[in-house]
Amino acid sequence: TGLSIRRGLVMLQLLSWAIIGLSLPTAAADRPLVFIGNDTLPPMSYQHNGQQIGIIPDLANAISKRMQSTVRLDFMNWTRAQQLVMADKADALLHINPSPERETVFDFSAPLLESVFTIFTHTDGPSVFDLSHLYGRTVGVEEKGLPILVLKQHPRIQLVTIPTVIPGFQRLAEGDLDAVVVDKWVGTYVIAELGLTNIRISGEAIAKSQSRIAVKKGRPALMAAINAALAE
Repeated sequence: TGLSIRRGLVMLQLLSWAIIGLSLPTAAADRPLVFIGNDTLPPMSYQHNGQQIGIIPDLANAISKRMQSTVRLDFMNWTRAQQLVMADKADALLHINPSPERETVFDFSAPLLESVFTIFTHTDGPSVFDLSHLYGRTVGVEEKGLPILVLKQHPRIQLVTIPTVIPGFQRLAEGDLDAVVVDKWVGTYVIAELGLTNIRISGEAIAKSQSRIAVKKGRPALMAAINAALAE
């Protein structure tokens, strides 16, 4: 019958896909690409009047308009963002700095922005010139930021995980932490916005890095498309 013939043709098509190793069409294949950024990193990326604003959203919007595929931008907790990309529930991370540990998991685009990671201390505390002056002291760092990857190589520093930069600086201003290490531009912006007068930059930068866009390893076509859009 005609129905039997159609069923047979469908089975033959499925078998041919399996033989030549093609992925079967799925609804997920039609979803937009999802690029995720940190939602609490002023002035790079932060919430204001219910909207995500800052340098990173501006750059991400410009990049998305130059992609061949539809791109949806989302901003959230930075730890959760990295977990979603690792679980293949999102496609790219915005404004992330390479490190040997991260390079085992992610591929990175061409440079996006320069990051200068700096030590911030209380004005009433002792002078700090380099990491050795932080030995035995409590230092606030974000859970999935580059500073924690650098500082954990110094076990004599007592690392304290802060949920975001703003409460970290509030604890530093109150004397609950000895230092906070964060991107210089983020730190100086937060100090100005919160009107904190008892926090200073101390010593030299602990690290300088070019932030990039990262995708989970094994997606060369997506990385090529991101680099092309970034170049434009």
